[in-house]
Amino acid sequence: MQHKKKIQKFSITNKVNSNFMNSFLYHSIGNLFYSKSLNLGIKKKLLFICIICAASINVFSQNILNQPIDKDYSGYSFKQCFNELEGKYSIIFFYKSSWIEKNEIPKIPKNTTLKTFIETALSKYQLSYIQIQGSNIVIIPNAYSSNEYANAKSLIKQIGNPIDKGKYELNRVEGYVYFGKTSEPITGALIVDKKHNKQTITDYKGYYWLDLPGGPTELQFSFIGLEKQVIKIDVFSHGKLNCELMETPIAIGMVNIFANSAKRNIEQTQMGMAHVEMKSISKLPVLMGETDIVKSMTLLPGIQSSGDLAAGFNVRGGNADQNLVLINGATLFNTSHLFGMFSTLIPNSINSVSMFKGTQTANYGGKLSSVMDIGLTKPDTAKIEGKAGIGILNSSLFVEGPIKNNFCSFMVGGRTTYSNWLLNTINDIEIRNSQASFYDLIGKLDFKLNRKNRLSLFGYYSHDNFNYAQKNSYAYGTLIGGLNYRLYANSVLSIGVDLSHTDYKNSLGYIKDTKQAYMVSTGIAQTKLKIEFNLHLNKNSFVFGTDAGLYDINPGVKQKYTDESLIIPDKVDNEKAIESAAFAQDNITITNKISLLLGLRYSWYSKYGSSQAYIYDPNSSISDNSVTDTINFGATELVNPYSGFEPRIGIKVKINDYSSIKSGYHISRQYQHLISNTSSPTPSDYWKSTDINIKPMVSHQLSLGYFRNFFENIIETSAEAYYKSINNTVDYRNGAVLVMNPNIERDVIAGFTQAYGLELMIKKNLGKLNGWLSYTISRSQTKIDGRFPEDKINRGNYFPTYSDRLHDISLSVNYQFTRRWNFAGNFIFSSGRPTTYPEKKYEYRNVEVVYYSDRNKYRLPAYHRLDVSVTYEGFLKKTNKVHPSFTFSVYNLYGHKNTYSVYYKADVPSSLNNYQKYGLYKLSIIGVPIPSVTVNLSF
Repeated sequence: MQHKKKIQKFSITNKVNSNFMNSFLYHSIGNLFYSKSLNLGIKKKLLFICIICAASINVFSQNILNQPIDKDYSGYSFKQCFNELEGKYSIIFFYKSSWIEKNEIPKIPKNTTLKTFIETALSKYQLSYIQIQGSNIVIIPNAYSSNEYANAKSLIKQIGNPIDKGKYELNRVEGYVYFGKTSEPITGALIVDKKHNKQTITDYKGYYWLDLPGGPTELQFSFIGLEKQVIKIDVFSHGKLNCELMETPIAIGMVNIFANSAKRNIEQTQMGMAHVEMKSISKLPVLMGETDIVKSMTLLPGIQSSGDLAAGFNVRGGNADQNLVLINGATLFNTSHLFGMFSTLIPNSINSVSMFKGTQTANYGGKLSSVMDIGLTKPDTAKIEGKAGIGILNSSLFVEGPIKNNFCSFMVGGRTTYSNWLLNTINDIEIRNSQASFYDLIGKLDFKLNRKNRLSLFGYYSHDNFNYAQKNSYAYGTLIGGLNYRLYANSVLSIGVDLSHTDYKNSLGYIKDTKQAYMVSTGIAQTKLKIEFNLHLNKNSFVFGTDAGLYDINPGVKQKYTDESLIIPDKVDNEKAIESAAFAQDNITITNKISLLLGLRYSWYSKYGSSQAYIYDPNSSISDNSVTDTINFGATELVNPYSGFEPRIGIKVKINDYSSIKSGYHISRQYQHLISNTSSPTPSDYWKSTDINIKPMVSHQLSLGYFRNFFENIIETSAEAYYKSINNTVDYRNGAVLVMNPNIERDVIAGFTQAYGLELMIKKNLGKLNGWLSYTISRSQTKIDGRFPEDKINRGNYFPTYSDRLHDISLSVNYQFTRRWNFAGNFIFSSGRPTTYPEKKYEYRNVEVVYYSDRNKYRLPAYHRLDVSVTYEGFLKKTNKVHPSFTFSVYNLYGHKNTYSVYYKADVPSSLNNYQKYGLYKLSIIGVPIPSVTVNLSF
């Protein structure tokens, strides 16, 4: 841009000041745009200073912009047009060449005013202008909108085409909200128009829209942990407005439990959904002082853990295998390390978690009870940063940063444990002779191909090993690789493609006796592709797409543990299967008070490949003696495909600005069963595909809820009631053989399960003291009532499932004493789990025989536990290179011995046990307070 001659048309009384200011602005803005040493933030602030200085001078300039345009400039380049306009109208345009070099003037009717002409030309290219001193026109991109500009009265963002002003009663303002540091979309950002009492939130792609009347107003953009942006706009017609939110200088604000915007629980149609940011749960007290996603989610109503150090979780009466856990779209089959002591993923690698326990959206499927969608951290694109954690049992390191500015960034993390020293301090000789260890690695590359195209590559690997007193050996591990591609075609259409491969393997070995030592290995591998389209139309948010997955299931391979072993190797044939689905869903806003979620998913599943299946006599129970025929399938043949529709329906009725009623209903199908006889997953479990004799599970869930906020959304309350039924649930015959069983259908029985309950929650979002209290009263029962006596359990009557808990209470409190000191506490109480006790015993040929009760007739004692933690933040100044924090936590503060299980074992008869040969014992995993100290470093 070349220097132009100064304008001479100024008021005589202000000539000196005006010329000085004009010259100052000219050189300041010119140098501002051409300076390569200044970053974008500094340029914005300097531009703001120029604007304020100009606005402070009282200059009576001729209103040049009201003059008519008498020429057709369509097809002119911006530079050609601006040069000619400067000669005709005595104005000066300030701009950066790269902003306008490829732009052409669109077709604009003659005799429009210069103001309308400029506004129309700029709006097509997402540009705006600032008028300074009447004759100076400063061209700026829309991205320059920020707090500083909004405070300047001279800057008002124009939305739409000025020619269409007043043409429409309502005008759609739409766009995306980005994180200014990484240019990544922000999910759940709140946009508020206080003038018209309207608000909305961004979806998971950062997109939003508002229908606004024409004329001036202000939009406020906000998100937890980021600075608010207030942008003044003048709405002419439909148009776009993007916004970037930046970090606050010191992120030491109050801990907000959920990343929900104000009123999100009232506004969203989706029921039973929780969206949690990692920073919101990082200070909750947990075992060994490390943030744990799964344990934190079990503090929510309707989500339960099986007990201390139990892997997996149960949702609304469902089994642990009925939960779909995703990492950036890839399936995770095991969510824990060391049988539940630690969460699978490194906490610093996780950005957020979305949990669906109610009506699932149509783009998720394959599991009955819930979906946990974990989003990995989006690497920092500005500078290399790192975090390190040092605890008493494990340590971790996490690093992220740019590889090529504004194009490629990375994150990489690793974690390992050194827990053997703790085992060596325990008095029990068998535990002292045990070893336990795990490690995991994670990495991710993000590519910003351009403004519309994003690509991510990620990988994850973990391995666990446990050796119990040189008697038993356990090992399991996960390998995941994935690709995520996103195309933001325009403000209406976005496309997502997720490709992933997951390989999960586990093994269980008996190693005490060298001659009998063996190892049984099982596993499951999945390769999955998902394509999803998102359309944002007038009052609809439409999602549709397809997904497909290939499975390779290893039910069991038995091998010698050593060469000296006399065990005969054995193998159960692998199972291969394919699963596919097509889905479509529409979020419809009918009125300001009523909205609908209408979804439909069609799923298809089939086992395939070389295999053998048995046909059994329909007039007798399935057993070895009821086989009537055998079917052999070829390498490319399908084995009895299953399919079905899975509708999802949700409705929200908004009562007023602070309350709403919601209802939802959905059907889900699950085509694979986890074969396990324990209440939580273990390395001895394995997956079984549906086939001719084992049918898929089908679930129906109906829910109804009331949501009410108080005190300007500071207090949120909710009450949700649900009923869920599941057909074809798998249970086991008494005395069933589960491991290395090639004909497992002979030892399992299909039944019917029903679960129902009421979930109550009150949550305080803001203030020094925040947290939530939840209470769930629920029942979960199974009925196994087959045609034949052998196919009945408890004589065909209902009996409680392992996940049945009548009462469940969770209290989570967080108190920020000062900027440095933070206290957190959790209290958990729940009814005891169902269990089966021996009721009678008798001797037969000098052998004591135990007779057990009906299945799950009794209950363990009630479970309760209190955890506390105190966190001290080190250096708070942003200029410090290292920011340490210290967390001291105590798990099970008052040392309650919660009963995990009851077992029956041989005893030495004595006066202490009334000369019994066998005794009944309670097992407590953690019966003492466990303190821990964790040091976290950010650099």
